[in-house]
Amino acid sequence: MINGFVLDIINENTEEITVSLFTNKEIPTGVSITAKNSNYDYNSLLLMSINEGFMGGGISTDDERICQVTVFKNNISCNYEFHKILDNMEIILDGRKNYIILTIPPSSKSFVQLMPFFK
Repeated sequence: MINGFVLDIINENTEEITVSLFTNKEIPTGVSITAKNSNYDYNSLLLMSINEGFMGGGISTDDERICQVTVFKNNISCNYEFHKILDNMEIILDGRKNYIILTIPPSSKSFVQLMPFFK
């Protein structure tokens, strides 16, 4: 499994948009996602999640308006509220039954990090 990543998420829409990350659902129109400091686009990362999986120890963001995440583990959801950082948990993303959902603020550019997992 790959340990963590950082994404730039841009929402060009005038309303907040819910985005399912690392699942087979399409990214909504007006939203773009790229890997920060790498040459990978979102589709490449999605394939990496399916082939190898991602593991993280939490989520952080630079945008305090992103304050809730839904984590799906084997298609069972759990909602978490946080302020810029949610840690001390194990998050696995596999492009199938394990993924996350975030609500992205309108007209925004934010980073979202799957923080590395350390045992």
